[in-house]
Amino acid sequence: HGRVLSEETPASPRNGRLNCVPILIPAHHPYLQAVAQGAGERLAELGFRAPIRLAPDTPWGLEETVRDLAQEMRMDGLLLAPRWHTTEFEAAGQEQIAHLPCPAVLLERQPSDRPELASVDSVSTDHRFGVRLAVEHLVREGHRRILLATRMDSPTARSISTAFAAIAQEHPQLERWDRVLSAAEALPRADADAGASPGA
Repeated sequence: HGRVLSEETPASPRNGRLNCVPILIPAHHPYLQAVAQGAGERLAELGFRAPIRLAPDTPWGLEETVRDLAQEMRMDGLLLAPRWHTTEFEAAGQEQIAHLPCPAVLLERQPSDRPELASVDSVSTDHRFGVRLAVEHLVREGHRRILLATRMDSPTARSISTAFAAIAQEHPQLERWDRVLSAAEALPRADADAGASPGA
């Protein structure tokens, strides 16, 4: 659930654009591959080339990767989905994004509140809304005890887990709920300590 609309005209040499917006995503990530494919198809409809390239496995190589890409091809900017296994990686990645040599839009990632990231745009699925739809569906089917099993080594998984905890905690019809963390070390310490939810 979520989309971005633009009223800008397609790129052309006459308006000073280069008609190229690369997309950087992690390797072996089917979800982000599908997101990138959809974004690439839409960019193609607008007259842009959108080559898909691999993002580095650690955030510390991001700035160098983007600089190499900028030398390889002339581009207007890029769409970027960094691999942030842990919150430590996420913090380091935010530092890298603040120093990228070209405009970037984050895919399924959110910039922090740091002042130097104030101009960084992002687009992501409304995971909280999706979790609420899932919970309400199960409740309508008569279920009153729900367990969420999810990976915890990506920002998407962490946002889903956080949303589920908040929604389940306040839901008047749930008797028990809990979360199974497959990688608890990917959570901030306070969240990891709260892995067994008070509503369980």
